[in-house]
Amino acid sequence: MRARHQQKRHVYFSQATLSKVAAAAWTQARKQVREAGNDEPLYHVAPGKRFLEWLRFDQYRKLLIFKSVHKYLVVTDISNFFDSILYGRIEQSLCGLRASPKIVGLLFFLLEHLSPRESYTPSQRIGLPVDQFDCSRNLAHMILFPHDERIVALVGEEAFVRWMDDQNVGVNSRAEGLRVLSAIGSSLSRLHLTPNSSKSRILTLAEAKRHFHFRANALLDVIDKMPYDTSAQRRSLRAALLDVWEKASDDEGRGEWEKILKRVYRYAARARARFLRRRAMRDVLTYPSLTARICEYLSYTSTVFECLNFAQSILTHPEQVYPDVSYKMLDSLLQLEPTPSEAKALRNFFKSVSAAQISFPGQVLARSLVPLALLRYGDKRSVKSLVALLRGSLDKLSTEEVRSVSLVLAGFGQQEFETIQTTAGRLLVNHLSEFVRMVQRIRQLTDVPNRLKLRIHLSKDPITSKQYIDMRTILTMRLLGLNRHHDVKQWLSSKINLFRNAPVSDFDKSLLERFFS
Repeated sequence: MRARHQQKRHVYFSQATLSKVAAAAWTQARKQVREAGNDEPLYHVAPGKRFLEWLRFDQYRKLLIFKSVHKYLVVTDISNFFDSILYGRIEQSLCGLRASPKIVGLLFFLLEHLSPRESYTPSQRIGLPVDQFDCSRNLAHMILFPHDERIVALVGEEAFVRWMDDQNVGVNSRAEGLRVLSAIGSSLSRLHLTPNSSKSRILTLAEAKRHFHFRANALLDVIDKMPYDTSAQRRSLRAALLDVWEKASDDEGRGEWEKILKRVYRYAARARARFLRRRAMRDVLTYPSLTARICEYLSYTSTVFECLNFAQSILTHPEQVYPDVSYKMLDSLLQLEPTPSEAKALRNFFKSVSAAQISFPGQVLARSLVPLALLRYGDKRSVKSLVALLRGSLDKLSTEEVRSVSLVLAGFGQQEFETIQTTAGRLLVNHLSEFVRMVQRIRQLTDVPNRLKLRIHLSKDPITSKQYIDMRTILTMRLLGLNRHHDVKQWLSSKINLFRNAPVSDFDKSLLERFFS
């Protein structure tokens, strides 16, 4: 909040904020269209010239935010942005905010311990870790404020829009665009950052139309409002989507095609349309950032066995080299709702991952998901295999895997927790000791602190916005269940009843009965 007064008008780091601004811009543009009395208006860009027929003004406003129609658009972003941020620049951005020195010290302590680096090497004080609470995004956003100031002074506040490190600048000539690109490079160099030359372009309006896929986005906006609750509605949605897909495919691979593809996968999942299945593997390999969305699509359009086979094919594909893709692929399997026979297949697959029977990038980190899978798809007998892991050779387990096993085991009660305490005593590098202390603190609570309340909530499906219970929420609830204080038990019981009465699936309700009956 204290830094917000330094923020320029059209710079954003939160997707939620950007979506609200885009929606407001779209609504305002549609109002202008209605006032003009024409649903396909022609807008002036210069005396004697009209805005090109193919360019919908509402899409221009929605996707680019600009109020004025610029003849040329400069688009660029920053190379390896998060990995290139110097901690000294973060310190400078915090100056003048009157933050407590201890809070600032704690921040850099966390950054130095969480930032990616080789084990047993000193911190290089560079690079931000990625977190789920937008802490790193906030810090990265703030260090660009001096850059925003310089570019706004050059082109004006209404001609500059930044979304995290993606930057769009409106100019009136190609020569001016080249000067702006040069200024952006010079400004970023003062922060020890570099613009991404491969993504830096100066686009005419005609080129911008294809780069940002105005037509496809306009058609997909219509698709987004179509109902999909009944079979008949899904059939109508499928037919409309196939028509849009045929038109959008003409510009495949151009500009921001990846965003179009992500939207199409979402609506295809709603429609239960299987036409994307034949390209799903190629898209994961070509666009690794779409892995989670493609897995969501498959969960709606495929059987559990098909999802499992797809995951195995991706993990062992010679062109799949990204550890985070492997992790997302396995994590997606934790969202499935299998029959007993399908659950057995999933258990066997995750056990093979734990036993290193299959080799794939990122398998060490991915093994930390095995205990969660056994908890979701197994029964109390599966606990024995987890106990055996802790009683075996601990040097074969990663820190993440030991912690994951301990989180699952601790929820079963005192006997399993004693096993964890014994294991903590055997570790040379004792990363379990803090976990043991955490469980002991949870047992001593007299009320539920906010940090735990925030972790116990219903999640929303990104495809349909339906509510579901994430396994990590169940883990937190099980740990809180170790506390016997009346107020804590009452709060947890109330939350469980709230979940039972929520519109979640029968599978999720069966999980609640299994763990909290």
